[in-house]
Amino acid sequence: MPLPLDALPGLGPVRAAALVKAGVADARALVERLPVKYQDSTVLTRIADLRPGVEAAFAGEVASIRSYGYGKAARVHVVVEDDSSRVSLVWFGAAWLLKQLYAGQPLLLYGTVSRAPNGARSVAHPAILERRALLPVYAAVDGMPGKALRGAIAAALDRIGDVESGIPPSLVPESIRLDRREALKQAHFPESRESLEHALRYLSFETLLLYAAALRRRSQPVHIEPLVIPTDITETFWAAQPFKPTGAQTRVSAEIIADMRGDSPMSRLVEGDVGCGKTALAFMAMYAAARSGGQAAMMVPTEILAAQHFRSAAGMLEPLGARVGLLTGSASAKERRGIVAAAADGTLQVVIGTHALFSKDVKFANLVLCVTDEQHRFGVKQRAALSEKTIHPHTLVMSATPIPRTLAMLLYGDMKRSVVDESPPGRLPVETRLVPESKRARMYGFIRAQAAEGWQSYIVCPHATQTGDADCASAEWLAQSLRDAGGPLCGLRVGIAHGGQPSRFRAETLEAFQGGKLDVLVATTVVEVGVDAPGATVMVIENPERFGLAQLHQLRGRVGRGKAKSWCFLMGERNARLDALAATRDGFEIARKDLAMRGPGDLLGVRQHGLPEAFAVASGADEPLMVLAREAADTAAARGGGDAALLDEAARVRFGTMAMA
Repeated sequence: MPLPLDALPGLGPVRAAALVKAGVADARALVERLPVKYQDSTVLTRIADLRPGVEAAFAGEVASIRSYGYGKAARVHVVVEDDSSRVSLVWFGAAWLLKQLYAGQPLLLYGTVSRAPNGARSVAHPAILERRALLPVYAAVDGMPGKALRGAIAAALDRIGDVESGIPPSLVPESIRLDRREALKQAHFPESRESLEHALRYLSFETLLLYAAALRRRSQPVHIEPLVIPTDITETFWAAQPFKPTGAQTRVSAEIIADMRGDSPMSRLVEGDVGCGKTALAFMAMYAAARSGGQAAMMVPTEILAAQHFRSAAGMLEPLGARVGLLTGSASAKERRGIVAAAADGTLQVVIGTHALFSKDVKFANLVLCVTDEQHRFGVKQRAALSEKTIHPHTLVMSATPIPRTLAMLLYGDMKRSVVDESPPGRLPVETRLVPESKRARMYGFIRAQAAEGWQSYIVCPHATQTGDADCASAEWLAQSLRDAGGPLCGLRVGIAHGGQPSRFRAETLEAFQGGKLDVLVATTVVEVGVDAPGATVMVIENPERFGLAQLHQLRGRVGRGKAKSWCFLMGERNARLDALAATRDGFEIARKDLAMRGPGDLLGVRQHGLPEAFAVASGADEPLMVLAREAADTAAARGGGDAALLDEAARVRFGTMAMA
């Protein structure tokens, strides 16, 4: 019998209800909810050695305390110093700290240093620690303080019964093997860095193995009637385009058409670097679907990208006889009725849309191909929702985020994989430079010079508006300071775009930039996909330490799309990650480095893939561990019998139908 949350000492009905609301059903589920990270204060960093963007523990004495404002708007500023240097600390809405802190007080702190545009270093909302330890940090639960959550987990570990995963022990390599209860205990309350690493390695392997087994269940063969596609389909398509296909496009075209002529549904992942021509391949596949007498639907994550693809597809496919429609959430009622009716009666052979395609009233006469662009921005259930519009459709997913082969095999083991490893001729490489704060003014001068020649610039910030991360540049603050009278870009046409704006206003701004009506666009990562501005030659990224390498590479790919020389400026101090980005333009090499540095969960995003939170434990897994998990799943399947049945059941229990979708 599951142990109810309210049976745990110190966990009253209010906090138990808060946990249930956060998706924690009972004490067993609470124990399985692992920390998202750890604050390691066992090793202290001198204040002089603190680096922007790096989490660290440090100690010092309070040199000064100041406060500004009142109530929730109050800010507390504290300067802490050690024998090497000093650093500013800031807390928002924390006036209560004034009663606890005093000059000369020794503090043990943990936080991330930021460097403001003016060069000042500070730490926003650092944790004040009681002792040096490996302290678990959990995903926030409304109404449940971190200390109370740790206490509830400790109580649950003492009281719950079975915690086994159901994995046959013979499938776990001896070097990884660990009693599961001990693994959970060390994951929540590590005794040492070594014990924590062993526990997380075991739990990561377990999760990766179960997911690999779940994928195997999903890839059972299905027989369908092959599509009748003209033999000259690829030649006809490419001959009608104003450009010649690259060798990679020709190769992948053949792979896609061979799949679509087969007697089982195509399930293919097409990867390629920014600008390699994946979208044209998707249009080729949709044209083939139309020529076979069927329909194709393409799902994209944003309205801007959907509109862009619609214009391109209409230009490429309608002269060939395939009618194309666009369906987004902003369509008027009349427009929507027309598109829905045309899809249902087969008048439209190709429909491109956003999440609006999932709506129950959207039906197709004969949907034979489902294409997902920027697939990592959709969850598994979302991708499945489109496929459910028909029976056993061919599936093509496109990714501009290169995925290392090992990770692709794990996450997409049921899919064939095509790599578009060649870019169209004539594109100049983007020059990547690290720009220290001391050269900011010179960089703005370069932007002015580019604008004078008719070229455009992006400036990307991690946040839209000012947050508790006080020293991290926000898009709104930076845009205002740049265009104000006397500002470094005063007189230029400076626009701003971020996810907090009304979608129509944001779309108008992005369209203005694409149309050359703005000189500079200050934005968040809303420009990561779907903004194609051939006139943009400069990409400035503020606080690049806040982004993953693959994401930085994607942002860099927004420039260099025309014939002009282009630059990417990373506003920050040198470190291994940024040096790696500057050293190569190969997206797959960058993805491999990102995987090694951050793990698969951070590289692709657990939530973006629609995987349950149980998968998050594997976010720190390395490539060899993923290989071991995949091999163990293959071994169990080949062996059959009891081990295969046990693993299959354990995979079903852990991942349910989510991984099967």
